[in-house]
Amino acid sequence: MTGYAPIAAIVAALGITLLLNFGRRSARLGGVVLVLAGAAPLVVGRFPGVVDASNISPLLAAAALVATLLTGALAVAFVRLPWLAVLLGLLAGLRIPLNLADPSPTNHLVPLWLVVIAGLLALLWRSRRDGWPAPRLGPIGWALSAWVLLAAISLAWSSGQDQGAYTFVAFYASFGSLVAIVGSLDPREGLPRAAVTTQVVLMVLLALVAVYQVTAGHLFWNPELIDGNMRLGYVRANSLFWDASALGRFEGLALIVIVGLLALSRRRWNVGAAAVLCAIGFTGLVLSYSRSGLVMVVAGVVLVALVWRPRLAVLLAGTAVVGILAAAALTIAGTADLERLTSGRVSIAAEGLGAFESAPLIGVGLGGYPSSHTVVLGIAAELGVLGLVTFLTLLATIALAVLRPADPGSDRTFRLVAAIALAALLTHSMLDSGLFDDAATWVLIAILGVLAAPSAIPRGAAPAPEPAPGT
Repeated sequence: MTGYAPIAAIVAALGITLLLNFGRRSARLGGVVLVLAGAAPLVVGRFPGVVDASNISPLLAAAALVATLLTGALAVAFVRLPWLAVLLGLLAGLRIPLNLADPSPTNHLVPLWLVVIAGLLALLWRSRRDGWPAPRLGPIGWALSAWVLLAAISLAWSSGQDQGAYTFVAFYASFGSLVAIVGSLDPREGLPRAAVTTQVVLMVLLALVAVYQVTAGHLFWNPELIDGNMRLGYVRANSLFWDASALGRFEGLALIVIVGLLALSRRRWNVGAAAVLCAIGFTGLVLSYSRSGLVMVVAGVVLVALVWRPRLAVLLAGTAVVGILAAAALTIAGTADLERLTSGRVSIAAEGLGAFESAPLIGVGLGGYPSSHTVVLGIAAELGVLGLVTFLTLLATIALAVLRPADPGSDRTFRLVAAIALAALLTHSMLDSGLFDDAATWVLIAILGVLAAPSAIPRGAAPAPEPAPGT
């Protein structure tokens, strides 16, 4: 893949820039063409046998035909039900392998690619049919474009170009396109309700699968986790994810959304139903044995309390800090091996610092340091000081949109809950990497941009109802 990968990635990044920031039909058409033209070589590079006609079997040809028809059907569905793109984008973002017996890093991305392509086609069609509004992301769109473009350019000097090309096409190109799709939606079209409903339903499903894994002692497709469970003597569930920490992150995020809506909304919810949902989600979190997931939930609850009852937030934060420090002290006292205590993060951090010192300004390139367990260290190692500045600019732009939205009255509750959820994901990524390979991160950024933009609802029109937990 050496040689053409940086060029292909830059072409796709330029297409995403057009889609995120311009609403003219010509710009959208050009954006879609550039995204597909840039991503196609990177995708084909993951299927080296596909380009050889002699290797194309009737079964593969039939699968390609089915995929094409399915993409067309999804595009039609997205035109009629725009919020469906959010639901299926989050679902496909779980990256569940198509072939459970061989969960390669390629086949689990096929559903995501189909959803993204269908969403882009629907975006073009709606622009042609009824003048779908321009992206409503504002400065967030430009800041995110700069982040994606820098990641693409860094492939030119990446020391791990194959891994970087996979990371770019799997996450930056795919989820960047998803942001463009979500960023053009009107909140009245069911965007908040679709996002909440999808997250909560998937939380329940994943928790139930985790319960099955623990009771049956049957884990899926991760031999390292299976071997680790045999050594530890207990079952750490991963549900439908490869990594158990990803399960903890997903369950924790849904818990924060439910708690946030209960505390901050003016509507009266069914507290009993919400409590049951929280119990299910917390069960999934506990079964993942994810310490970073637990810290994430604590941070989210404290942030909710800070908005709801500031004095309560101080009490919760103090209690949480004391509890975490006490647990850490007891754990450290019980083991002299800091490397084992941190699950190898000490040596990984040392490698990351070494990578940053070797190229402090521009880093070693996307994919050059793929083993980071901390998002800041990973950015510093791969993209250098330039990447850190770009990342902080993106965060500052998002914070400004939350604190000073163009339309302060536009679904304030959901805007605050989405901001708290994103902050909790950022907290999680400080302990365990995965911020930008999680579809929820990108969707939350898009939602915050949409909700902070000037209202597209005509005067006198009824506002969209707030989403209810579990609906």
